[in-house]
Amino acid sequence: MLFFSCSDNAEELEKKGARALIKKDFETALDLFHQALELNPEYDEALFKRGQCYYGLAEYENALVDFESALKKNPENLPIHFNKGLCLMELKNYKDALLSFEKLEFIQKENPSIYLQKANCHFKLGSYKKAASYYTTSLTYFKDSISINLLRGSSYFQLGQYKKVLADLEYYIPLKETPTLAIEYAAISKFKLEDYAGSINYFDQMIENGKMPIGENLKTMVDALVFSAQDCIAQEDRDQGLELLTRATTLDPLNKDAFYYRGLLFLDMANRFDACMDLNTALKNGQTKALNAMNYSCSDFMH
Repeated sequence: MLFFSCSDNAEELEKKGARALIKKDFETALDLFHQALELNPEYDEALFKRGQCYYGLAEYENALVDFESALKKNPENLPIHFNKGLCLMELKNYKDALLSFEKLEFIQKENPSIYLQKANCHFKLGSYKKAASYYTTSLTYFKDSISINLLRGSSYFQLGQYKKVLADLEYYIPLKETPTLAIEYAAISKFKLEDYAGSINYFDQMIENGKMPIGENLKTMVDALVFSAQDCIAQEDRDQGLELLTRATTLDPLNKDAFYYRGLLFLDMANRFDACMDLNTALKNGQTKALNAMNYSCSDFMH
């Protein structure tokens, strides 16, 4: 414990603690607020600031106790309400955090920070429509905070509003250090909107960032490659179509459509051996349409 002069009273100790808190010297500040509260246990400002010290030290349970004690003594104090809400969010108690921000909003209307934190709470609670609405309101105040576009775009993604997802994320993604999740959402949104080349481009960015698509995302990427290849073939760009289908078979060796369409493409390119190999693989993978092509072009292969 720090020593203090006998002439120091609670207010002087609180002021010293506040200076240490500004410097983020939480340990020193915490000790000074302890001493102030020993002299005056009813000192609500010292309670609040001690709670901020606990918050800074990630001791959220202790911080919450101090914030709630301070509010009992000063229920109209706006910063205490706000800090209590933030503390509850750190404790993953988003429902009570939302109630805390709503109480604060009742006391003080038109507070931009309240709208943003309410949006964050609604997002964590799965209320994505409300989250998107509050993020939209927040953007009218925090126009330079591009990260809100990421959060709103993520809300729209959960709602399946893919055009709105891309409007937000394609504004955000060009920035440096873009979270891979944002690129993933953009890739899936492009696919849902049938922009397969755009979807592949974003999946490739994911891979460049060190995250290989797996599970349903891998299936989506492979489907995008197959559909994009079909578009290329329809435009008579067979080389690009072949490259895309080959990528698809490499990523998913059991994909029946990738082998089927590559087999048809090989037939069109007069590469009968590779065509029959692919059509046979497609048939083994469950693509029954390959049988007709094999009966017509690969009868000797089948024997």
